[in-house]
Amino acid sequence: MRENSRNNEEPIQRNTGDNRKFYIVLVCFFIASVFWLLIALSRNYSATISLPVTYSNFPSRKVIVNDLPDKVAVKINTSGFKIIALSLRKSEDVVNIDIAQGLSNSGSLSDALAIPTRYFLQDFARSLGVNIDVTGFAPDSIVFLFKDKVSKKVPVRLDLSFTLEKQFDTVGTPATIPDSILVSGPPSHISKIKEIVTEAIRLKKVNGTMIKPVKLILPSMITSSSEFVKLNLAVEEFTEGVLELPVRVLDVPSGFIIHTYPEKVKLRYQVPLSRYKEIDQQQFDVVAEASVLPSSAITVLPLRLALMPANARNFLLEPSEVEYILRKK
Repeated sequence: MRENSRNNEEPIQRNTGDNRKFYIVLVCFFIASVFWLLIALSRNYSATISLPVTYSNFPSRKVIVNDLPDKVAVKINTSGFKIIALSLRKSEDVVNIDIAQGLSNSGSLSDALAIPTRYFLQDFARSLGVNIDVTGFAPDSIVFLFKDKVSKKVPVRLDLSFTLEKQFDTVGTPATIPDSILVSGPPSHISKIKEIVTEAIRLKKVNGTMIKPVKLILPSMITSSSEFVKLNLAVEEFTEGVLELPVRVLDVPSGFIIHTYPEKVKLRYQVPLSRYKEIDQQQFDVVAEASVLPSSAITVLPLRLALMPANARNFLLEPSEVEYILRKK
């Protein structure tokens, strides 16, 4: 029995030893690979990376009328580590090209100018970081086509549609602040601009005043004093008011007196809830015209409001006309 047990244990011990050797070999291979990779990445390599670019410091009296490249291919020589780091850059990391610096290097400003991209080396080096040699660019020159800049003031048109909650209404006309802006660009473009439109604003169930920034839609090659304006949409809750007002008759024929039936009428109106207490009878004047009497066959006189407050609206007279009796004095 003991001999059989020993015979069974020998294969198990042999398998355990083989597995241990395999793992040791695997670990050694992994460590060697890591060392090889670190040594390889520490060496310098040539590579080309594409960098997104923006432009700043345009000439104050000129406007660029051609499309500028939004990416520049940069040839570099640096370590493998740096190349991997650059390839993992976020797309939002852009190179800002200082046009004023390039113009100062070129020594002149004409309507058509090709500035070697190497003149902007400092801008690219600042973005790339240290220990990176820049060896070339594509394109090797950036072409700028300039025109004299002109300016004029134009109105802003609000592209707005909205719905309101029940019992709410606008107070005044929706507007932008400011209501006009200064636009600049080539003369041929500026002459065609009559207004600048805002981006579309679509609102639902508005129940209060809204003041919010709104982006302007600027045509190509046009700049403005501001890219945004403020939407001013004044909205308040409204309530109904009711007053009983006397009827005043105008232009009563000489030698006659007139009586209307009824002598007072009911006026319904709507007013912002915040201003309800400001409304009183003294702010209204209900009149009827009697100038056509007594020769006219008219049996009733239509009514109208000759005086009303500016902060109320949607007026309704009940009744809208009155009967009358005309008598000689």
